[in-house]
Amino acid sequence: MIGELTTEVHQTLNKLNWNLSPDEIRFQIDEMIKEILFEIQKIEAIPAEEKTFENTLQALEDLSANYGDRFASLYFPSYVSPDEAVRKASVEAVQKYRKFLIELSMRQETYEALKPLAEKTEGWDDVQKRLLERYLRDYRRMGLDLPKDKQDELKEILNELSQLSVEFQQTLNEIKDTVPFSKEDLEGVPESVLNSFKQDDNGNFIVGMSYPEVIPILEYAKNPETRKRLLEVYGNRGFKEGNVERLEKAIQLRYK
Repeated sequence: MIGELTTEVHQTLNKLNWNLSPDEIRFQIDEMIKEILFEIQKIEAIPAEEKTFENTLQALEDLSANYGDRFASLYFPSYVSPDEAVRKASVEAVQKYRKFLIELSMRQETYEALKPLAEKTEGWDDVQKRLLERYLRDYRRMGLDLPKDKQDELKEILNELSQLSVEFQQTLNEIKDTVPFSKEDLEGVPESVLNSFKQDDNGNFIVGMSYPEVIPILEYAKNPETRKRLLEVYGNRGFKEGNVERLEKAIQLRYK
């Protein structure tokens, strides 16, 4: 089981393009959005009497899966690239794509294109019926049965939530906080982990806020004060940069 999961992860990572420049990221996100919209319009244009599970629902599912893999190459650099310009372009791509997905999730034309399928489910299996039910439910939840002014208001809320989410995560990605620990503080932590840390002039190990740095300390350090010091800094990362305010605003918007 673990071997199969490892293979699947490696296959996914191998699909990623790790060498995109900022300009290439910006170009590819624009092209991807154009292509997706073109394919969706083709699905919407199928006459109601010709619509089937395969040419409508299955086509939408395939579109989502295929472009999901491609988008991974554009958003992943925001988490891992050592180049600030690449990370910035990647964040911009995420913001643009999320806004586009909100537009799609509130696209009346697609909702109307799916409605005729509700009268054509004879012979469908339970999974197919459930998929259509979920699609129609999700469009209703996105306000497509609401008056136009309420739809517009909901779209504004969703776009603001998306922007807050991107800013929140990007703030965490860019955190530079560190905590110095002596060799004694880190008793119990494997040498292989210690060797991965930089050291200051006093020989202290400098622990940053990334998972590969934090998790081994919390798991292996025998000194509870060591774990406490690190967890306090880790748990409060982004506080000074405004993430509490972003979270409070997001909660208010979600409630609304």
